Amino acid sequence: MTSSAAGAAPVLRNVGTGACLAWGGGAVVQKACAAADDGQQVEFVGTGRLNVAGEADALIQNVHGTSTSTVCLAADSANAGNAGNAGNAKPVKQAVCSSGDRYQMWN
Repeated sequence: MTSSAAGAAPVLRNVGTGACLAWGGGAVVQKACAAADDGQQVEFVGTGRLNVAGEADALIQNVHGTSTSTVCLAADSANAGNAGNAGNAKPVKQAVCSSGDRYQMWN
């Protein structure tokens, strides 16, 4: 995680690629980090309480969702396995935030 502009939300930068996650147009992609890009700014939503495995589950929410809903990072449940994907790559997407959706919970 890297900091964006003072007082703004953080952005998520991949250590290997140096690119940041960006929401927009229905897809979650990697692109050059830009602290002022509101499509890259995120916040973590959750209680911080540990689950039975000793991990804290949280939603990763885009700070600037649409006017009618807030979007969160979600694993693509239709592609939960490796079939058809190179290596261990598994797609992610954006979805209307729901703490009851286990594909949106990250730890």
